[in-house]
Amino acid sequence: MIDDVDDRPKLVGLVTRVVQGNFTVTVNYMAVKYFDLTTLAMVVNCAPLITCVMAAFWLEEKLKKSDIVYLILAFGAVTIMVFGNPQEKKDH
Repeated sequence: MIDDVDDRPKLVGLVTRVVQGNFTVTVNYMAVKYFDLTTLAMVVNCAPLITCVMAAFWLEEKLKKSDIVYLILAFGAVTIMVFGNPQEKKDH
């Protein structure tokens, strides 16, 4: 499906989104060289949590108390998975 972009603001937004997407993919692939895959996956999968917090502040989205509790629980679970067992030996 091909649509032409007639409106200049739409074209600017489309180009910005393409550049941002390419930059994100490049950073993700480069990060694999410097971080453990588990750590990288956990940080990348925190994007929805960060998006909710940013939407609450900048877009003034309303979060229910249960949403805040779930966000805190999810962030805690990600933190536990990233830091893991402190007794575990790392081979770095």
